[in-house]
Amino acid sequence: MKEQKPLRSRIFLLTAASVLVFCRPSSAQTSVEEIENYIRNGEYDRARSSLASLVESDPTNAHAQYWLGRLLLFMYNDPEGAAEHLQLAVEYDDENAEYHWMLGNVYGRQAQEANIFSQMSLVGDVKEQFERAVELDSNDVRFRNSLMQFYVQAPGIVGGSIERAQIQADAISRMDPYEGHAARAFIAQAEEELTIAQEEWKKAIEVDSTRWTAFHRLGYLYLQLGRAEESIPLFRQYVAVAPDDPNSYDSLGDGFFATGQFDSALVQYRTSLSINPQFAVSAYNAGRCYEKKGMAQEAIEAYNYYLANAPDGPYAETAMEKIEELKP
Repeated sequence: MKEQKPLRSRIFLLTAASVLVFCRPSSAQTSVEEIENYIRNGEYDRARSSLASLVESDPTNAHAQYWLGRLLLFMYNDPEGAAEHLQLAVEYDDENAEYHWMLGNVYGRQAQEANIFSQMSLVGDVKEQFERAVELDSNDVRFRNSLMQFYVQAPGIVGGSIERAQIQADAISRMDPYEGHAARAFIAQAEEELTIAQEEWKKAIEVDSTRWTAFHRLGYLYLQLGRAEESIPLFRQYVAVAPDDPNSYDSLGDGFFATGQFDSALVQYRTSLSINPQFAVSAYNAGRCYEKKGMAQEAIEAYNYYLANAPDGPYAETAMEKIEELKP
């Protein structure tokens, strides 16, 4: 499901699983490599305990500080704890671009949840870390993508700039044409140039139909434009190229829901939860389907499941309200 938030609050946009497993800095230590295997096997508590022991015995171990920070961020939803360890990682290895990039993402998460006064300072910290990451490694598309998105989403008073975003998009295009089209589509959507955005997402698919981002984003753009029927083939392609991603099925469910195919939507939301029972938004969406089908008790159970797994989630308040409305 694509969570709808005000554009300029979306400073941090990452997928936890991909960041945790596939984005790794160079010069890994053997002990930390063993802990990476715990993470791949889903042994998060064991990994957390082992990393905590490493940094306690040697606080200057920047690599362990880095791994503990991002584990706390993505698997334990603890941006404050993550920031503490990632700040130490940067302090002890200021030349590592990945550490700066991840710290920028943590500050972005904190900015989303902060009050307006703290937000301005944190957004400035995001900019500083992303720019430093690009300075240290200008050939990493991830770093430039994050900086591009920052320039698009941040207010001008703290460094937001469409012109600067376009410079990053041009650089990305030279390194990776697919990501270049995606970057230009992102900018176009922010500028409400939706026809251009559609064309850029289509060009991205033409360049590489084995990546899922363009299918996902173009599908939701069609939903935004009221062209729900056209979203379904795109979400099917998303499922085809990312069959292990619960969000692919959740997105296809959203396409079916928007076209009134509630039984088909339920199948997709259940599939999403079967892949990852903690992907709580699919339970919330299932609740919406049950409501449409007049199945109040099933809807209540789905909303309760969502609340049990995401008590502070973006739909928690709405879920609680719906439960009260549906009670006999």
